[in-house]
Amino acid sequence: MVKTGGLNVFSQEVEQVLQKHSSIREIAVIGMPSEKWGEEVTGVVVLRDGYSATAEDIIAFGRETLAHYKVPKTILFVDYKDMPINYSGKIMKRDLRKKLGAI
Repeated sequence: MVKTGGLNVFSQEVEQVLQKHSSIREIAVIGMPSEKWGEEVTGVVVLRDGYSATAEDIIAFGRETLAHYKVPKTILFVDYKDMPINYSGKIMKRDLRKKLGAI
């Protein structure tokens, strides 16, 4: 869960919506530190091979369905090999936050 501006955002809800974007292979939604909001909703995205999308594209896609405070403020792109995924296919968000310097 991401706590942003006094509101709780369930990362799974945001991930389920954004996963429907045709260019996204993997996505993890995490909270990154923010002086203004406490935490900032951030999407960490792996694009499908041969597809492209910008951060603005993904944010606009999220705005179509999600409440404004649930839409990621930032989208970070990483390679699949850099996404910490365990043997059962789950993204290890704690490891991802450490890797990105959020902890």
